[in-house]
Amino acid sequence: MDFLERETQLDALLEYAAEADCGLGRLVLVEGEAGVGKSTLLERAERHLTDALWCWGACDGLATPRPLAPLHDISVDLGGALEAACRAGASREVLFTLLLDHLRTSDRLTVLVFEDVHWADDATLDLLRHLGRRVQRLRVLLLVSFRDDQGARGQLRIALGELARERALRRITLPLLTPGAIAVMVEGTGLDPDEVHRLTDGNPFFVTELLLSPGERLPHSARDSVLARVATLSSKCREVVEVAALAGPRLDPALVGAVVEAPFACFDELVAAGLLVSDGTTTTRFRHELARLAVEDSVPPHRRVEVHRLLLAELVRRGDADPAQLAFHAQGAGDHAAVLEHATEAAHHAAAMGAPRETVAHCRSALASAAGAPPATRAVLHEVAGLALASQDDWAAALAEMQVALALWQEVGDALREGDVWRHLAICLWRLSRGAEAQAASHRAYALLEPLGPSPELARVVKHLAAMHCLQDDHEAGLALAHQAVALAESLGLPDVLADALETVAVSRAALGLPWREAADDAVSAALACGSAMVAARTYAYAYGIHVDEHQYGAGEEVFRAGLAFCEEHDVVTFATTLRSLRAEALLATGRWDEALDLVQGLLSGPVMSPLSMLQLQLVAARIKLRRGDPDGREVLAAALPRAEAALESRWRVLAAVTEAEADWLAGRDQDARERAQAALDRARIPRLSGMAAVWARRLGVAVTPPPGCPDPYAVELAGDHAGAARQWQALGCDHAAALALLDAGDPDSARRALEVLERLGATATLAAARRGLRAAGMAVPRTRRTGTLAHPAGLTPREQDVLHGIVAGLTNDEIAAALVISPKTVDHHVSAVLGKLGVANRREASAAARERGLLRLGGEATAPR
Repeated sequence: MDFLERETQLDALLEYAAEADCGLGRLVLVEGEAGVGKSTLLERAERHLTDALWCWGACDGLATPRPLAPLHDISVDLGGALEAACRAGASREVLFTLLLDHLRTSDRLTVLVFEDVHWADDATLDLLRHLGRRVQRLRVLLLVSFRDDQGARGQLRIALGELARERALRRITLPLLTPGAIAVMVEGTGLDPDEVHRLTDGNPFFVTELLLSPGERLPHSARDSVLARVATLSSKCREVVEVAALAGPRLDPALVGAVVEAPFACFDELVAAGLLVSDGTTTTRFRHELARLAVEDSVPPHRRVEVHRLLLAELVRRGDADPAQLAFHAQGAGDHAAVLEHATEAAHHAAAMGAPRETVAHCRSALASAAGAPPATRAVLHEVAGLALASQDDWAAALAEMQVALALWQEVGDALREGDVWRHLAICLWRLSRGAEAQAASHRAYALLEPLGPSPELARVVKHLAAMHCLQDDHEAGLALAHQAVALAESLGLPDVLADALETVAVSRAALGLPWREAADDAVSAALACGSAMVAARTYAYAYGIHVDEHQYGAGEEVFRAGLAFCEEHDVVTFATTLRSLRAEALLATGRWDEALDLVQGLLSGPVMSPLSMLQLQLVAARIKLRRGDPDGREVLAAALPRAEAALESRWRVLAAVTEAEADWLAGRDQDARERAQAALDRARIPRLSGMAAVWARRLGVAVTPPPGCPDPYAVELAGDHAGAARQWQALGCDHAAALALLDAGDPDSARRALEVLERLGATATLAAARRGLRAAGMAVPRTRRTGTLAHPAGLTPREQDVLHGIVAGLTNDEIAAALVISPKTVDHHVSAVLGKLGVANRREASAAARERGLLRLGGEATAPR
């Protein structure tokens, strides 16, 4: 049958292959609804690209997919060290490295196919991120197919959003067939093309299924069509195809043959009937997953259980089956003991492969069959699930799992494990901004573990207590405990604990005003040497956090870039998010407010995050919006305040109180502002925070004695040298802080310079408050050169101007996002703002208005794609 209405997509795919063959690797997303012909398009491309090495991998449609299933498939095609490592169960970092090594040394175009990524496990999505960031420099065509008819699920949607920023990305969308194409397909069959279109809506698979059932009543679904064709098979072939369908997405003739007599003639008959296809080598599969599912659903329940039991027995006999596959068949067989055994193993395997979603699913499957299992067995499963949920920032669910684990370990009477779970509980409670409970849980863990003597669990809880003291700004105690943890880690040979403890030493020294750079460098070196990507990523995040706290933005840039590169190289998403959140703080401080808001909005539109992470981002957004007079600023601040009050760290309460004081000052509520600033000063416990609160209190008219140990530029400003403080802030890149210091100087020239800076930043509310204060002091308000947002004739911010240029260039939101390196959701917000400020209803009207009003002469970054 002709390859109808797919010529354009095939030509595009071949063009991308030619680019990849020249060393400009391409990542191509092939999307469309189930049955639309994604696999057919890829197979047709393979016929044209005969000189390339094609490696096919597919994601499992199991209830809980196998981690890295496509990579295991591809390893068979590539062979060598990668295949050996896959068979040996090597770590994912090793597998990713071996795959890239192979691709970099290949002397011809390599085509990697990842099919059915809508079923992908977390580790496979991490692999696609890993490859997507590197493919442009490789002689590789990476083809990724997925269904879009039900919308991408959460983790897939996030991965696609991240990949959308890569310059190597291309998209091919397969539409449904038109009535004209269907008319060509049904010509000569006697079928009514309009009726076929009505029944199938142009889905090529459904259409083909109808055409393969000539002379029969038109079925109402592909399922009926598939089963009608199965009914025409010999009884032996029907039995074989039912077992094959129940065996799962991957057809293993030997496995099927171990359960039911399956002569080769049966497979030939199934291929001839169009149910199976062969790639011409050794692989045979169902022509379409919909066909397999239709057959699977048709098997009577009693026979289904028996077939799963036989398949499980054969796989166990072989001794080399994947635990996820064993768990799948154990569940189908209703064998609870086998489900507990294999799902538990699958959970540990998924955790080792970095697939937290699958880890949780396997744990819950095992627990559903663990009614009579020992409490210790169930406790371990709840712990593993809790750790996996924590890695996804789902701290409420992680807490629930750890609470169950705690009760079970208490039932067992294992104080060592109970103490360790109390530590996990404390971390969950801290992340949920339940500070007092977190503190109590931490002390409970130590009370249980300390009498038992030195142990890895004790070392970890001492390190944890050191961090908890630091979070509460009790850095003297935190530093002492951190040194104790270092000693325990060295004596017990725990390199990960050593790195974490050294990190806490660096944080405490910085907060106490002591030299900290050497300690921070030692912590990073120890973390990189300990072999734990999670520990190293966390240490990078804390090292960058010290630089941000100390206003060392230039020096911190190198740490940020190295840390983010490490997180992306090792796919540590949690601390990549932490680094970007700290980056938002730095962008706020250095006046890059549009970039900061873009970053905040992109992070908040991502996966679920802890209240603590959300608090940090909300306070960044609130300060920018308040200073710009955005009415949303108060709402964002109000949402952050309860989290700040409940948090363990005093820094959030101080920062929230200072932000409230600034908000009241901007609104002209000076007495409220003074009370907020005094509250912030009362809460501050370290010199850096005390200095910030004292400057604001002095600015608002509160009599303040400079806090002991107060660092510059705060100390300079509190000493009355406002011009000197402004120069120091400017040297650090902190223009907003410099402007406020100039306003505090109280002379006309300083006031004029301050107002110019505030205009450039677009700080309209701060400008109004400054002018109000100058008039109240009897000073003339200086005239300034209007710049930035206020100078824009339509009131657009620089980022909104960039987006307007993209709209005029005819770019989609995704293309604008890629050009500006921001998220599509952030672009949505900017587009809405642009339309509102221009007073137009749609993009076409916005383009016309921009041309008519001469707005395109003002510059912008988003241009047509190359």
